[in-house]
Amino acid sequence: MAVELKRTLAGVVVPDTEIVRKALEYAGKIYEPYLFNHVMRSWLFAASLAKIQNIDHDEEVVALGTLLHDVTLNTSFRDRAASRSKGPILRDASRWKPGWSASGRNLSGIV
Repeated sequence: MAVELKRTLAGVVVPDTEIVRKALEYAGKIYEPYLFNHVMRSWLFAASLAKIQNIDHDEEVVALGTLLHDVTLNTSFRDRAASRSKGPILRDASRWKPGWSASGRNLSGIV
């Protein structure tokens, strides 16, 4: 899905939508600095790779998937109950179904 609102981070053009901004803000709050830097590099690498290889993809799904892929590695997510208490970021999980088996464990309390 092509996203109209864009911004450039470290020379990489990425979506700048409300959901991506919320995920970025959330990631900045919950991750320790080294882990936040890791997920940011993952996002920018995935976006760059998709562009270089001309891979059709949903930019928001890639952004959220990479920004939140290590969400359970934070000390505030020691069990499933803790992750459920953080509240939903996504209201419609239908766009996540193709990759759900790979990422469902990490996103179970968020989606």
